[in-house]
Amino acid sequence: MDLIRAAILACLASTVLPGPAPAQTGPHGAVGPLVPASPFAESRAARRSGSVGRTPSEWATRQAEPDAEPRGWLDLGVGGGWVRAGEAPYSDGGSFALDFSGGFWLRRSVGVGAHAGGWTLEGFNLWDPEQGQSFSEVLALLRLRPLGAHPLSLTAEGGWVSYVANAPASVPSSGDGLGWRVTIGWDVWESTAWAVSPTLVAAWGSIDPDQSSQPVFDYAAFGALLRVRWGW
Repeated sequence: MDLIRAAILACLASTVLPGPAPAQTGPHGAVGPLVPASPFAESRAARRSGSVGRTPSEWATRQAEPDAEPRGWLDLGVGGGWVRAGEAPYSDGGSFALDFSGGFWLRRSVGVGAHAGGWTLEGFNLWDPEQGQSFSEVLALLRLRPLGAHPLSLTAEGGWVSYVANAPASVPSSGDGLGWRVTIGWDVWESTAWAVSPTLVAAWGSIDPDQSSQPVFDYAAFGALLRVRWGW
């Protein structure tokens, strides 16, 4: 028994027991044992950053283009301008302009959508059936931000245009045709979801009157709008 006891004691004496964990030092001395970082904490941080499941090239692209995901917008614009219409009554004159548009960004600097609006040369009057003249537009649009995050924006638009004038039967009173429009805007104020943009507009097209005896006439319009944009 003495031999067995001596062998056990010899084995215990030769075993190296782990010592205390090294102390973590701070500006005022030791503050506690140094605990290794948990791999689970690292994976949680990676999930929060969105890097889990992305290759290095995908993550680099996302960091370089944070706004590349599709995003939509809605615009309301109000302003005025000058319209010249060839053979129509009140052929030249100032006008009130109203503008609605909406669409989606395909990329950070390219968006597609639709525009509805028009130019009112003379207000319509329920008590005077011979008052009122306007051009209405329903156009598809391509919106560009040629300088990326820069506040400059451009649109090119094209589609259907209609014309209505409450006037004697001897002049064109209605018609429709094809119209085109270009705009250039500048975001003077922008937040996460809203923007205010003064915008210059040029529009032109051809109207085919409903009266077969009247010739096709062209029109052109130039104006300025103040737009308020909501994006998501």
